[in-house]
Amino acid sequence: MEIKVTEKDNQTIIALNGMLDSTSAPAFQDVVNKQMEKEQMNLVLDLEQLAYTSSQGIRTFLTLLKVAASKQGKLVFRHIQPAVLEVFDMSGLTQTMTIEE
Repeated sequence: MEIKVTEKDNQTIIALNGMLDSTSAPAFQDVVNKQMEKEQMNLVLDLEQLAYTSSQGIRTFLTLLKVAASKQGKLVFRHIQPAVLEVFDMSGLTQTMTIEE
């Protein structure tokens, strides 16, 4: 999986390309943890190129949502592919997510 981090308009955008599974989730978690150390946490996860997420990926996203809430930060999910959104729906994750097109 490829992870790209960019800064734009006071937001940190993390774009994922490929598959988020037990092999790639730790690297993704490390990247996001580094970004969450900032005082002003305003993260956008761009999932336009994320083709698949496993249960490990779901756990990682859930952890990120909890950390963002505890820091009163903002975590937005953007451009979610239909197959990935279906997994989020089945897991109940969409009920706690902020989703943008």
